[in-house]
Amino acid sequence: MTLTIGIDIGGSSVNAVARTADAEIVSRYDHKGNVEGSRQIIASAMAAIHAIGLTGCTAVGVGIPGRIDPDSGSISFAVNLGIGSEPFDLATEIASETGLPVTLENDVRAAAVGAFESLSIKNEVINSVTVLSVGTGISAGVVTNGSLIRGVNGLAGEIGHVVVD
Repeated sequence: MTLTIGIDIGGSSVNAVARTADAEIVSRYDHKGNVEGSRQIIASAMAAIHAIGLTGCTAVGVGIPGRIDPDSGSISFAVNLGIGSEPFDLATEIASETGLPVTLENDVRAAAVGAFESLSIKNEVINSVTVLSVGTGISAGVVTNGSLIRGVNGLAGEIGHVVVD
C-alpha cells in the first residue's frame, strides 16, 4: 500500500496522518504541547513520522504557520514558533532524516487547498474557496480559479498582522 504523510505543526500541537492515494486515513498522530525553535520543530515532526511509521510512505507534506518559500522548502516569520526573519530550511531537514520528498506549505493555505479539493469532488461548480483560521493567530487561505494565492513574498492571508488604527 502506497501512503503519504501529512503533518500539521502549530505552536501548541503537532498532528499527522498517513493516507492512501484514495484519501483513506490509515494512521493518525495527535500531540499537544508547545513547539518553539527549529530544533523542536524538527524533533516534533520526526516524532510524528516515527509514530506513524515510514513503511510504504512515498512523500511527506508539512503545513506550518509563517512565511513559506515552497520552492526552497524554507520557513521564516513563524513568530509563534520562535522562527524569525532568517529562513529555516525545514523541508531539507525532514527529507534528510526520512529519505522522502517533502513539500512545505503555510498551514492555512494548505487547509484552503484541502477544502477546495474536497468541495470540488462534491460540487462541480466550485472554483474558488476562502478559509479563515482563528487560532493562535488569524490567517486566511484563498484558492481562486483552482490556483492557490500566495501573494507578494508569500504573505497573502496573513491578516493577523494588519495594523488597524
